[in-house]
Amino acid sequence: MPGSRAASSRLAIAARPFLARPDGDGARRDLLTPQERDRLASIASLVRIERGDILFRQGAEANAIYDIAGGVLKSVLQRPDGTRAILGFFFPQDIVGLAEDGRYVSTVQAVSGAVLYRMPLRALERLLKHDRELDHQFLLKACHELRGAQLHVLTLGIVRAEIRVLRFLGLMRQMQAPEAGLGSLIELPMSRADIAEYLGLTPETVSRVFARLRRAQIIASPNPHLIRVVDEERFLAIAEDEGRVRPPAPRVSAAD
Repeated sequence: MPGSRAASSRLAIAARPFLARPDGDGARRDLLTPQERDRLASIASLVRIERGDILFRQGAEANAIYDIAGGVLKSVLQRPDGTRAILGFFFPQDIVGLAEDGRYVSTVQAVSGAVLYRMPLRALERLLKHDRELDHQFLLKACHELRGAQLHVLTLGIVRAEIRVLRFLGLMRQMQAPEAGLGSLIELPMSRADIAEYLGLTPETVSRVFARLRRAQIIASPNPHLIRVVDEERFLAIAEDEGRVRPPAPRVSAAD
């Protein structure tokens, strides 16, 4: 349904603002105007993939980029020595498919069922060549992704596993509820093994950290794919490397 109103309304690209604003809250915002969405929708086609499906493989010729309308995907890098690493997770309003020298730099796989808008690169290049404002918005999105990659590298340099995990949870919260601020619920559609691979830890270490955080009553876990922040103050303190995971202080009653 290229060019349809339904496609246009769902096609969106979001990033955090680069320039400070008096009323800025740091939330991600849609970069596109309704007119820009219409122009992108005119070259886009709808793609649906199931959990585990490969959208494209590392090293393949890059002939399209994709705007995520729904679902979660992961970017996987295969190293020359045969090992692999998860470079990032992508959510609705993210773009996947940025390439180098005409080739995809990683394999992108669906973590959950996903709906995407496929935009052929040649058609997109022609569109951007005649629309400087739209070209600028794609540049902002590319810079936003670069910032995310830099934060990932910084996280991998942190020694304490608890800080890595809590910063990851904070990132997932920001990606999922940009308008809601600091919500207490965080969905984790990915497996513990995926989280471990992204954070440079073992799955056993990630599971132990989650268990310690639950015992310390910093988080609760109603099920493996849902985290609830119980103690926001301690959650943020440890994530900023200002505290350690300890049992909660005992409550003192009036009788004491």
